Amino acid sequence: MGAYAFRSIGTTASSTTGGALSPGAPTGKEIGDLLILFTGSLVSGTINDITSTWTSLFEDIDATTPSFYLYARIADGTASDTPTGIDWTGTDDCFAVIVCYEGDVYTDLGTIVHNTAASAGGGQASNIALSSLTITTDNTLVIAAGVNTKTATSNDTTTITANGGLTKRMQFISLGTAIIACYADSQQTAATNYDGSDFTRDGTNQTTNHSSVVLSLLSEEDSVALEAITLRWRQ
Repeated sequence: MGAYAFRSIGTTASSTTGGALSPGAPTGKEIGDLLILFTGSLVSGTINDITSTWTSLFEDIDATTPSFYLYARIADGTASDTPTGIDWTGTDDCFAVIVCYEGDVYTDLGTIVHNTAASAGGGQASNIALSSLTITTDNTLVIAAGVNTKTATSNDTTTITANGGLTKRMQFISLGTAIIACYADSQQTAATNYDGSDFTRDGTNQTTNHSSVVLSLLSEEDSVALEAITLRWRQ
């Protein structure tokens, strides 16, 4: 089996008033799987603390752009695998979803992130901008996630496209005051830098704010390789 394999994604929970959100469990989730929680809000805000059971991979809190979090957890079959009542401090459109991966899962979530490249700002007329990412380790799982606002309701936006060799796993398009989001991934065998290709969308071009991140996550194959290198060096 490869380093990571996408298993499934749970149902997306959303609200037009800031919460509380209870995302659905990914189908077929098993003990030992890697779970990624992606949650975002139209405006700056924070959520109730879930760090006792989930590990923060990335947090973007900014007064002028949408806010979002990425958390990780190793599934253990308890209720903590599917948190309930994810409540944003703001009262605007928000969402939450859980993505599940199987395979050679790297279980030390404190060191699982190999590299990170974030982007935030305004002026993105027709996309969710993503930064380029340098990747120097084989077998990493590349994850890209981002949110984008719109100056009017997003009824004329129906499709978000994941570019740069990524496979889209979810998109969220609010029919309220206008937040859109996308999550995509790519399992790498050999280290290949991400070129920064953006998530594009259809609909009317408008100058709006975005916030996004590209992460590369280590796999258990990486730790085995590092141990082998260490043993050879000691010999």
